[in-house]
Amino acid sequence: MSKPKIYVFIGKPGVGKTTLIKKVLPNIKYIDVKSYIVPHVINDKWPEEKTLDCYKKMYEDINQVNEDLILEIGTNHAEFNVSQLERLQKMFQVVVILCILSIEENRKRYIERDEVFDLPAFEKRLKKKFPELHLPLIVKSKLPYFLLEMGPPFEEIQKVLKGELQKLGYN
Repeated sequence: MSKPKIYVFIGKPGVGKTTLIKKVLPNIKYIDVKSYIVPHVINDKWPEEKTLDCYKKMYEDINQVNEDLILEIGTNHAEFNVSQLERLQKMFQVVVILCILSIEENRKRYIERDEVFDLPAFEKRLKKKFPELHLPLIVKSKLPYFLLEMGPPFEEIQKVLKGELQKLGYN
């Protein structure tokens, strides 16, 4: 029996990860690190000092999962996340989807959302080197991955995602 699959979507807030996941893979168990962080938000401020603890709790919960899974994470804690994904390869067939978008379009999408938290923290996240910090770690870990440009029309992104997953055997 083959291992369950885990589809890991990594990207900055507002790039369109959640929208894409809900449209393309709606029937797969879904875990978003944001659900672990939001309970700690105070006065619309993200608790940056608590995010690593939130990630740790999320990975503890994933240890209990034995079915296909979608994991949505942000760009914080690259080394920690890649090491955890590498560890999860014992339990899952892991594929990493690095969701990229221009800073200008990313900012526009984030501000247009219904829920906007902590704009100064968001601007700080926009300046992070992504996917540059993640790529060497992912390559070294031998995790299967691909870059997904989130700027084109949704139908094109959806087609590219499905094609890349198929090429890797993640139908």
